[in-house]
Amino acid sequence: MGEEESLTVRQERAILAILSTRSLEEARRCVQAAKGTFYKWLKEPAFQAALTRKRKELVTDAFEKLKDGWVVTQAVNELLELMQDKAGDDGVRLRAAKTLLERGLSVRTIVGDPEGSRAS
Repeated sequence: MGEEESLTVRQERAILAILSTRSLEEARRCVQAAKGTFYKWLKEPAFQAALTRKRKELVTDAFEKLKDGWVVTQAVNELLELMQDKAGDDGVRLRAAKTLLERGLSVRTIVGDPEGSRAS
């Protein structure tokens, strides 16, 4: 019998809540667990193992989507549309432009300038 099989439905819901809320307290309230019960679950090896496994699964899925490139392309296209919408809110256009610039510079810093350094 695997560790996951020993979890209750409520504990499985608690794991999802932990991974999708901003705090443990918020997760606890989501599953309507008593404080003592919830924090006892957090100490159980089976619960910890299932939480770690689910967290790794979510991270792996997110990286796979990013590696695909489609998600990044869609996000950039959406930001470009927001930035170029002259009828839209100035603040939205400014934040879209700022995000594109910041992320572009971040990628350039990590990956490097594909054409070599222009400032010599």
